[in-house]
Amino acid sequence: MADVLVKVLNIYGIRESINCITADNTTVNDGIFLDLELEMREWSQENGQIRCLAHVLNLAAQTVLKTLRSEAEEPEVDLATDGQRDLLNNNGVDPATALHKLRQILAKIRSSNFLWESLQEDAQRKRLNWLVPILDIRVR
Repeated sequence: MADVLVKVLNIYGIRESINCITADNTTVNDGIFLDLELEMREWSQENGQIRCLAHVLNLAAQTVLKTLRSEAEEPEVDLATDGQRDLLNNNGVDPATALHKLRQILAKIRSSNFLWESLQEDAQRKRLNWLVPILDIRVR
């Protein structure tokens, strides 16, 4: 891909004019920029790659909004409710109720830095792979 970019820059006679390139934060771009550094000795990834601030801000805003949304939609989880006692005692709680409670617990963990970090530290102490609990799966 970098070779195609260099060809286009040469066609338009602007290769020497390129000081930096702004792109989003995908790892594909990192690879292209490394290849570009090999193709264009006068250009360096360290000095020439500028990560798109708008993209960084967008990702941060999405994370904040998702956290706020899960806090607003989900009431405080009461770990001593009768429904959860039924779950522990296996007294015939339906799967929908169990999933709803599980979703509430995950929303609470994801909205609390303290709980999130505690869970992560506990996984590390027990030498478990850290897997991020998924609250919802986005679909188009």
